[in-house]
Amino acid sequence: MNFRCRLFYDDELNVSKSMVEMMNGLADLQIRLSVEFRLRGFVKAELFTAEQAAAMRCAGFRWLLCGFEAANPRILVSIEKRADRDDNDRCIEIAKTHGLKVKALMSVGHPGESEDSIGDIRDWLIRSRVDDFDCTVITTYPGTPYYDLAVPHPDQPGIWTYTQARTGDRLHAYDVDYTTTADYYKGDPRAAIAPSFSPITCRQSVSSGRVIRSSEKYAQNSKVHSTRVRQRCDTSIRLARGCPTSSTGPAPRRFALQFRIRHNTFS
Repeated sequence: MNFRCRLFYDDELNVSKSMVEMMNGLADLQIRLSVEFRLRGFVKAELFTAEQAAAMRCAGFRWLLCGFEAANPRILVSIEKRADRDDNDRCIEIAKTHGLKVKALMSVGHPGESEDSIGDIRDWLIRSRVDDFDCTVITTYPGTPYYDLAVPHPDQPGIWTYTQARTGDRLHAYDVDYTTTADYYKGDPRAAIAPSFSPITCRQSVSSGRVIRSSEKYAQNSKVHSTRVRQRCDTSIRLARGCPTSSTGPAPRRFALQFRIRHNTFS
């Protein structure tokens, strides 16, 4: 059989201590089969080493994807990333030294998010000269701390508030039926301005600086505003780096229905 495409399923490759051994095995397999693989894979920035990069290149990897998520130190603390900005810079430098392209996976809308912290993503991606990136608006899925640890807002009925323990920053959200509501998590959000758009999450920072939205109807308006900020960030980076524009559109999320009956309970 003449296979032209091979797909390997895994998560972050370098969480395994035998990762280099696995890469060497892939390289040996290609020699035995007289084929060449062209692969891409996920890594964790704080665990990435030059030895891993060299082994991945020999195994046929040409692209790395890494969930850097944020570029603002406070947001990195808020989302409890083990990698800091220095780790992320080092990961990109190692990858480029070994001929590996980098796709940075970023997200916005976390507790304490502001236009300034989203701007930090833009500035860092341009400075780091990544080869491609995604920048998505987060979704508060059941099973995540943003959902499970949220409590009812004291003044806004139907709004649930998550407070980050270390920073005190907050994120507000309300439940949505993902089988009927489109979630504009990346791509062009211009349709989000239409009346049929049902916002899902909003952000409010209790730290200093510019908040995403200061409005009495923040639960409705913040999602639209933060998505616009994300789009401006996305567009400016792609213009600066020459990256193609994402064509992703809205799609109903089929994983979660209206799970919350009362705080921290599911059905």
